[in-house]
Amino acid sequence: MTDQKHQEPLCLARWEIRRLLDAARRSDERDRLLVELPLNNGLRPGETVSLRASSIHDDYLEVDGKAGRRQVRVAPALARRMAALADEDGVIWRDPNGQPMTTQSLKGAYADLFQRANIPVRPSGAKALRHTFATLFVKAGGNPLDLKDLLGYRRSS
Repeated sequence: MTDQKHQEPLCLARWEIRRLLDAARRSDERDRLLVELPLNNGLRPGETVSLRASSIHDDYLEVDGKAGRRQVRVAPALARRMAALADEDGVIWRDPNGQPMTTQSLKGAYADLFQRANIPVRPSGAKALRHTFATLFVKAGGNPLDLKDLLGYRRSS
């Protein structure tokens, strides 16, 4: 029996990524961004739901993560789409009841998207997207030390 804590991170296969993006594109802007953001930037679930309008800049997001505050590069078009989604209170992500999203409601949103995409639901869809970003970055020849910075891990001195 395999120890659950030592399993390889679950990464989406390319066909799963395509299906998930298709399902998100058939949904609303919130769902599209909730899929695109971690696939393009590897944000943690808590980092995603904590974003506010004031976090958004022309080509980067100010993210409060486990290792402190950092800047995460984003395409200007993605930043504009996120800013357009923010309401008068600066909240970007709202759950179906109109409340600001929590990591728990984010997990539910991903479970729904995975189900609509007809792909196996991961225990944490958000983490699966983060791991997918990391895996694709390394497979494309990205430097693991750069990846560590992109994912918000502190470098040991």
